[in-house]
Amino acid sequence: DAALRKTFLSFARGLGGRLLLCVSDESCKKLLAAPRYELLQSQVSILPVSSLAEMLSQPAEHKRASWQAMLAAGLHG
Repeated sequence: DAALRKTFLSFARGLGGRLLLCVSDESCKKLLAAPRYELLQSQVSILPVSSLAEMLSQPAEHKRASWQAMLAAGLHG
């Protein structure tokens, strides 16, 4: 997991700016070692939110949490 995390963060830094990452909770833990819905700011800003599959299968739960996190992080408009 540590090597995967390092590779992903290098990739994200290469993209630059702010990233909205639609990802499952399990993948979020492997890629970022952080919880979803919280803006991570180091060399790049990453906001992990629910995966698209989760938003489609359980919209009330996942769309709401994702949208609220986006508003809090200023990723709307």
